[in-house]
This record gives sequence, structure tokens and C-alpha cells, in this order.
Amino acid sequence: MSSPPLTEHELNRHLPDFYPRIYRMVRAMVYGSGLDAEDITQDSFLKVYNKRHLYNGKSSLYTWTYQIAKNTVLDALRKQKLRRRIFWWEESETDPETYYASEEGDETLDRRERKRLLHRAMTNLPEKDRLMITMRDLEGMSYDEIAAVENVAVGTIKSRIFSARQRLKKALIQLGVHHEFEPEQDSGD
Repeated sequence: MSSPPLTEHELNRHLPDFYPRIYRMVRAMVYGSGLDAEDITQDSFLKVYNKRHLYNGKSSLYTWTYQIAKNTVLDALRKQKLRRRIFWWEESETDPETYYASEEGDETLDRRERKRLLHRAMTNLPEKDRLMITMRDLEGMSYDEIAAVENVAVGTIKSRIFSARQRLKKALIQLGVHHEFEPEQDSGD
């Protein structure tokens, strides 16, 4: 037995709460690609709105929305033929972060540099690895939630996340980072 279609009112009530998390996932996935995370996020929510009649209630509304957003990002990356082409730009001296960093302490600079290196390493990972790390480590999604989004078993998700973290660690080591980004041990949820 399927649930009644989502109403516009229900969507308007829930989607604003989902927006920040969905946007962060999209931003992490398109970082360095030249694609606009805001546009893709908007496209995702437009698709959710237009496909609301297809929601069957088998998963949470958030999981269903996340899955649509994930597919929208992957489609955008494929359309741009960016699967393995990464575009890098040189940071200019007029970059606001660089300008303000000179007025801040070493700890802030070090944190910014670690963050920049993490973004660079993430950009060099395959899309699936970026997605696994984004969902688990950046968004804090449970294994069950990720399994629902990916439509695979929890054990498969744990394996994919472990492998993605290993590749991220290797990418960070290649960039000269050795211990700063060691992922926390999962509590096993």
C-alpha cells in the first residue's frame, strides 16, 4: 500500500530544514569543477517538488530528497564531462582569505591550509568516494541512512566508506599531510 502523494504544504514545511545539509553535500561534490553548487541544489529541490507524486514513503523524506540531489549532482558532473578532469586555479594575493589570514594567528592559518589540502585531496577522489566521505564524515549520516540513499546493504556501505577513507588518506599523504586528517573511529551506529 503506497502513501498518498506529498502535498505542496508538506514539502514547504520540510524542505527548508533539508536545504543546508543538501547544499553542503552538493558543494563538496562539485568543489573544483566549476559547477555552481547553489544552482544544482536549486535544481535538486525543483526536481523534488516536481516528483513529489512519486514519493512512496518507503524511506524518509530526507533520504528521498538526498537521493534526488545526489543523482542531480552526478548528472551535472557527467554532462560537463568532468568525471576525471579537475580544474585548478591559482589563489591570487587579493583573495579575501589570504588578506585576512595575515592578520590572524598561526593556528587559523594552519587550519585554513589543512582545509585547503583536504578540499584538494577530496577533489582528486572518484565521485563515489567523495560522496561516501561527504555523507558519513561531513554530514554525519548513519550507515542506515547512507544505505537507504545508495539502495545497498549496510555492510557494503561500511566497506565503501573504509575504502574511500583509505584513498583519501593516501591522497593527503601525497600532498604532504600525514596525521592531521586521520578519520575518527566510527562508533558503529
